[in-house]
Amino acid sequence: MILAEACEAVQSTPRAQLEVQRYDFQHPAVSRNVPPPVVRSDHPPRWWSFDRRRRLMEVMRLHDQLLKISFTRIHEKSMKAGALDDV
Repeated sequence: MILAEACEAVQSTPRAQLEVQRYDFQHPAVSRNVPPPVVRSDHPPRWWSFDRRRRLMEVMRLHDQLLKISFTRIHEKSMKAGALDDV
């Protein structure tokens, strides 16, 4: 019963009112050659923003190497002085 009333309401409304707003991708394609949109930014990219992850990994690796070297030197000095015999 409710379905019949809904069908009658749809049939009685003009077609212009039944038109539904379409999504952007449902509109017809542009038939001429159009360049892609240009991305503009207030701040241009800087050199330090490129390859940041790789550069950070290299810096961290160097930091670890330097720490390892300094700890081994401290350990060797302490072993020579006899301060840490059981380490």
